[in-house]
Amino acid sequence: MNIISLDIGMKRTGICLYLENILLPQKTVETAFLDSSLQSIIKENDYEIVIVGVPLDKEMRETEMSGRIREIAKNLKSISSLKIEFFNEHLTTKEAERLAKSDIKKNKQKSAVDSLSAMIILEEYLNEKEK
Repeated sequence: MNIISLDIGMKRTGICLYLENILLPQKTVETAFLDSSLQSIIKENDYEIVIVGVPLDKEMRETEMSGRIREIAKNLKSISSLKIEFFNEHLTTKEAERLAKSDIKKNKQKSAVDSLSAMIILEEYLNEKEK
């Protein structure tokens, strides 16, 4: 199963692909250009689903940002018939920042965090599906 994972932010969106059982973090894109970036990605391979990270608070409730992300994701349906599934992204950015600090040069860390977050969302999604 080929999957696209998104960590949507107001300015930037991290993208990670799952192709033939391999996680492939992609270059972070500006959220304003997410539609065209996704169209290009979708043309390259057959995907079955788009996983969109949604931030929940400590009590697992939706936040203001959750609503914004759901609205952006709803607009993605106009470019593709792929199924969109939402997944809790609680603390993925913190984990991605930790990974970026340990593995990536300082000047590249900020842009890498979003794609690493998308990768973590996808890993957690896949782990949950295996249960």
